[in-house]
Amino acid sequence: PSLVGSEMCIRDSGIPLAFDIFPGNQNEQTTLKPLESTIIRDFNCSEFIFCSDAGLGSVNNRRFNSLGNRSYVITHSIKKMKNEDKEIALSPKQFKKIGSNKFIDISTLDESDDEVFNSIYYKEIPLVTGDMDETIIVTYSPKYKDYQQKIRSKQLDRAQKMVDGKIKKRKGKNQNDPARFVNKVAVTNEGEKAKIHYYLDTDKIAEEEMYDGLYAVCTDLLDDNVADILKVSEGRWQIEDCFRTMK
Repeated sequence: PSLVGSEMCIRDSGIPLAFDIFPGNQNEQTTLKPLESTIIRDFNCSEFIFCSDAGLGSVNNRRFNSLGNRSYVITHSIKKMKNEDKEIALSPKQFKKIGSNKFIDISTLDESDDEVFNSIYYKEIPLVTGDMDETIIVTYSPKYKDYQQKIRSKQLDRAQKMVDGKIKKRKGKNQNDPARFVNKVAVTNEGEKAKIHYYLDTDKIAEEEMYDGLYAVCTDLLDDNVADILKVSEGRWQIEDCFRTMK
């Protein structure tokens, strides 16, 4: 049978503490609590910070990790925010540079400057979810923006080849498939059967560009230093890489 895995490790080290597997047809949301409870009991954790992508970041799992000595830092989709929060997140104003309290309009940044290019800027958006006080930390990284634009440029090249008929347009689409940039319209000439015309969807391209360089996490660590919170989230790739190797 297919399997779903859940992993736990020591903060900052990436050293695994535990790994568990579950039936592939089991909702992964339900795999967190039993494993986490076992880890806290067996290792007598004085502090427990749950860090994950949005897949395990349900309200119930966040509430579970807001109790006792537990906290959480979870990836948060900007696209799925409420409209008023999304508007704040996408606004270039009211950002701060990590380590500074000065407000910055990121649209005025000189991203050709190495220091600017390698810096991270952020803003905090208060969030109340039921009885939980949370904070969404939205970050902006010119370096991450550059990476996303390079990836998209290659995808657009492939999408254009689909339009030109050099690559067969696939039926299935995922969020990274170049076919998402290809749209179609029926063109009818007098006396002729309608023909399908494929073209690059510039509206779709512009929509994705709005989020370039932006990233967000949701946390209940309201009083902690933002740099420390982001460090927890940034270390997730190391954990996932470690368990990917083990698997």
